[in-house]
Amino acid sequence: MSGTTLSLFILLTVLSFIGVILFWPRLGRSSLRNVTLRISSLLIINLLFVSTLGLVVNNYGGFYGSWNELLGIQKIIPSIPEELVKPVSLQDLERAKITPNGSAVIRTVIKGSQSQIVGTILTVLPPSYVEQLRKDPTSLALKRYHAIEFLSGFPGSPTTWLHGMNLVHYFEQAQMTGAMPPTIAVLPQINILPHRDTECLDVPNGPQIETWLTQDVVSYEKRFLLLPDGRWGVTGYSTGGWCTAMLTLRNPTVFLAGAPIAAYFEPQFATPFPAKSLAEMKAKYDIKAIATSNPPSVNMLLINSPRDASSSAETIKFAALLKKPVQEYEITLLNAGHNLKAWQRVEPTILQWFGKVFKLDPARTKTHLVSSRQSK
Repeated sequence: MSGTTLSLFILLTVLSFIGVILFWPRLGRSSLRNVTLRISSLLIINLLFVSTLGLVVNNYGGFYGSWNELLGIQKIIPSIPEELVKPVSLQDLERAKITPNGSAVIRTVIKGSQSQIVGTILTVLPPSYVEQLRKDPTSLALKRYHAIEFLSGFPGSPTTWLHGMNLVHYFEQAQMTGAMPPTIAVLPQINILPHRDTECLDVPNGPQIETWLTQDVVSYEKRFLLLPDGRWGVTGYSTGGWCTAMLTLRNPTVFLAGAPIAAYFEPQFATPFPAKSLAEMKAKYDIKAIATSNPPSVNMLLINSPRDASSSAETIKFAALLKKPVQEYEITLLNAGHNLKAWQRVEPTILQWFGKVFKLDPARTKTHLVSSRQSK
């Protein structure tokens, strides 16, 4: 929800409260009409107060980005088949939101060729990419960028990373200071069905979210931005943290590194599913078994806060399960709970960690050397 909406509700709540105080003596007269007006006034004030409080909580937690999301209304939005996506052009920059420092945020709705999901993807191009694109859209330099997926919680939307987490600011700083090599931020929609928690899984007879995130989103960005075949990074908070750990361990050919923030490590569905489907998904997505018996060669950064009762104990237990060749790192947040403000504090460190992992990736380093030789 926008700050304008919240400000409007605060103003209406205050004005209605003042209005009732001023007119209460007149409403105190004994008549059916005045009794009805007194009851209506109190109901309106309470409704406005509760709605304003809800908006404050929503904006703090970044749960819903619009009234349609809150009410579960799915708008029919024109989408592009993922396999028909064309390379990024100057026309795409014209429809993008350009930040004061020169980053471009491009919103696209695509239909995944593998998952058949119609979903939104926000792509954040750093200033260096935008500048190079304007100079030469065919430059080989555009093919040397890394990519990170940023996942929201449930409920939640990709825009939470932009507003509640202030991602663009930290993303720009990390690349301007050299803490991170040239990198693209990819913010895909993970909550596809209104008010249905799918935990980023391929649901039996339902939406194929894992396929969407690991195949369609990746394929789209490679077509759109001409990205190389190197492995990506992925991070997310809360439910997005679970998704991060699951995607990294189950898809090591797609993701080189994952940074789960305030995560849990087994599916925790907030909405009901048939018992058979639940049993099937829990067996298929047992990442604790992967961590102990068949760990892949990936990097994992676990962000934990001892004051976060919903995830701290699980994070500590999961860290103890991880075995080589998983490269495990940990960050402990002191005096922090389960909220965006706490997680925003650690964003610079997370981005710096991704930067180190990317710079040490032997496969991508080799690709860069080959590209450099070809461009001479």
